[in-house]
Amino acid sequence: MGDALFGVGSRRLADAHATARGDGATYRYSFAWRSTALDGELGATHAVELPFVFDVTDLPRLRGPQAMLGPDEPPPGLAARTHAAWVAFATTGDPGWDQYDTSRRATMRIGDEWDVVDDPHGDELQAWA
Repeated sequence: MGDALFGVGSRRLADAHATARGDGATYRYSFAWRSTALDGELGATHAVELPFVFDVTDLPRLRGPQAMLGPDEPPPGLAARTHAAWVAFATTGDPGWDQYDTSRRATMRIGDEWDVVDDPHGDELQAWA
């Protein structure tokens, strides 16, 4: 259901932005780090990246079995690196990874490791289109 609710719309928005801009100024990411909150059921849900974007993963209210980030420690440096990418994007227009276009659909997968993947979940998203 995540692909139906968020994935298809995100892909369509990125496609439309890349097509309308035509200057390579479109970037896309997928936050893949999975929270262990709610016995692991929360996972890599919508908006779980926000404490990393703002580098506030150390806030006590975000930690614990029922809190957004769960009881386990996030990977070292993930918040700092995520925050730096967003600051770079806000100040320069470039977060530091490959640009998105409608042929390749380069998407930065952010988790314990960072890697650019082409058209992630493309088959599944096409099924919802």
